[in-house]
Amino acid sequence: MRKINIKKFLKRIFPCLYRKPKPEPPPEPKPPVVPEPAIEEPKPPWFGASVYEACQQTPEKMRAFLQKLKTAGGNSTEIFLIHSHNCNTLQPYLCDDGIERFDLNDWNETFWNQLHHFLTACKDLGIVPFIRIHDWCSIKNSELAKYYCFLNNVQGFTSVYDAGLYPYYSILNARILKELKDAGIEKFFIIPMSECDGLSDKVYRFNQWYAMNLWTKDVHSNQIILSADPKHFDRLKSLGCRLEVHGIADDEDLVTAIQLYGYNIFGNGDGTRSGEGIQSWNGYGEPSPEQFKLLAEYIKNNELFGYLYKLRSVYAVKGKIDMDNLNFQALKVLTGE
Repeated sequence: MRKINIKKFLKRIFPCLYRKPKPEPPPEPKPPVVPEPAIEEPKPPWFGASVYEACQQTPEKMRAFLQKLKTAGGNSTEIFLIHSHNCNTLQPYLCDDGIERFDLNDWNETFWNQLHHFLTACKDLGIVPFIRIHDWCSIKNSELAKYYCFLNNVQGFTSVYDAGLYPYYSILNARILKELKDAGIEKFFIIPMSECDGLSDKVYRFNQWYAMNLWTKDVHSNQIILSADPKHFDRLKSLGCRLEVHGIADDEDLVTAIQLYGYNIFGNGDGTRSGEGIQSWNGYGEPSPEQFKLLAEYIKNNELFGYLYKLRSVYAVKGKIDMDNLNFQALKVLTGE
């Protein structure tokens, strides 16, 4: 009797049981990962325009301002860390609404969150921040002074030159540097007090202490800019930091400043009435495109520090910061964009 091959028999009757499964199709090839273009590391000359109150704006308006600045070829901008213009109380310390005084032992985290948004946007766009910590204009104006944290506080300090404030300044400096580090910013400039003035000894001691405190926190002299009335420059030069000269509107102004104070200066366009371009409500003007062209040529040809100016189009109406009225046409002439 012929032997039946059970396996063949079953295979013939139930072929589906012995059908080899079809191999899985190979996975779809993943598209190559294209890295986002790296932001070019900013380098001098430093060209930019500034809205000193940028940190008071919404994060969206901050970024829009910085993006337009970048598109216009700018690589830097300035802010006030502390000021009381227009009765501003958004400052590093909390202000008690009940007694309307600041507490220098109590951080205002809303302020620091705003600064974080600003610094993060600067890092993302490759823009170098110039940070003006104190503001002499707020201090010298009695109406503004009562809104200024170091002149109206529960600790009782009424003079920014009071040595008792130095420990608070040191803690503030450490917080600023931490915020810069957290945002990944390595290139920055610090201006202890914008347009610092008063008695010669007080101005000198304040800036001397500030420079030394920043040095102990690993901030190099070339990152510190001393802004003061020029009558103080002879003494302040000895500290070895860059000196800020306001009121530069054209190449002739810059040449004159170099002749008077040397090459280690920061020629700034704030405070000029000889700027022939857009004016703010109080008559101060930024340079015209023609003035910017000559400034740019001189700065580039002589490898100078750079030039920043206050964006006057934003200040067309007294008491109003109009971030919808940004005009960077003149900056494009300065940067060649």
